[in-house]
Amino acid sequence: MKKRILIAGFIFILAAGASFADEEDWLAFYPLQLGDQREYLITYKGKEIRANVDIVKTYVEDEQEYYVMRSDENDVEYHINANEQGVFLRRWRYPFPVLKFLKYTVKFDPPIPIIRYPLEVGKRWVYVGRGSVWFMGRDISVSYVVKEQGTMELALGEVKYFKISGLINDSKALYEELYYYGQGYGYIKGHGRNRRDVIVDYRPGSADAKQQPDK
Repeated sequence: MKKRILIAGFIFILAAGASFADEEDWLAFYPLQLGDQREYLITYKGKEIRANVDIVKTYVEDEQEYYVMRSDENDVEYHINANEQGVFLRRWRYPFPVLKFLKYTVKFDPPIPIIRYPLEVGKRWVYVGRGSVWFMGRDISVSYVVKEQGTMELALGEVKYFKISGLINDSKALYEELYYYGQGYGYIKGHGRNRRDVIVDYRPGSADAKQQPDK
């Protein structure tokens, strides 16, 4: 579970028909700012866990700005970029199973497009790439489908969302994950193998937020 609380998916919506968002609103479905704080209630094999996922630093690579999202529940990091084309996962960093002061960094080449704009029900896209750690690597493919759009009631209030299905083939297993992205909040809900996530709090960052050091 520790590795999977929010993995490559991150993607969401409800109901059929045309999109309810204007073109200029797309980036609101995955807002990113240094200092952002999100709290999730995670249910894993019947056990409930609270996790804070904060944007702790940024960096530029290949002329794109990446935001580092760090979970305090398991010290996992997700390196995310958002632009007018969509939202992309570049790296996934997590502790060794035993020596937790050491970390793996999985680099996805090319970055995984967890969202492709514009969003509309029935839209499909496919990712084919490779995840590498040091000199080792694994081929990965993900088939995405925007399943529905609509509104749902959460602790944050009524939220407009998109629901996206990701069929993941990581060369060892084939499985489906469901991602919900809420307007103004980003990742708000998800269903994966043996776990469910739902957002319970969101505190946006600010222009004067400070970069935090690596762990």
